[in-house]
Amino acid sequence: MGLQLGREGLRQSNVNQWMQIKNKVRNIVIYACAAADTQLGNENTEADGKYLMGALALCINADVFAADQIQYYYTHSNMRNGAFDFRGWEGNLFKFSANNGLGMTTNKAPVELAQLLGTPSQ
Repeated sequence: MGLQLGREGLRQSNVNQWMQIKNKVRNIVIYACAAADTQLGNENTEADGKYLMGALALCINADVFAADQIQYYYTHSNMRNGAFDFRGWEGNLFKFSANNGLGMTTNKAPVELAQLLGTPSQ
């Protein structure tokens, strides 16, 4: 459980290692499948994605944005003019607050990957 992010990965057991970037960023947008997913019965376990995203927000003092569903649309088969067509988020997008680590649903991230890459979005 966790994310393949950085050399050590990101897990509940090592989220404190990410404190090295504390106060250096305002937002982190996680484009990983179901990073904010917490299945019934997985609350407060290593499989609690919402807890992990909230812990990351608190450790680095930045808002963290992540979805609770698999992002099926973000694949090589959905390329337009040689670039990924990211479209909208699948499932619920959550914003985990730097202030309290709590996740609230939101409509969009502060910056979408399609904007950074100059690719079309819908």
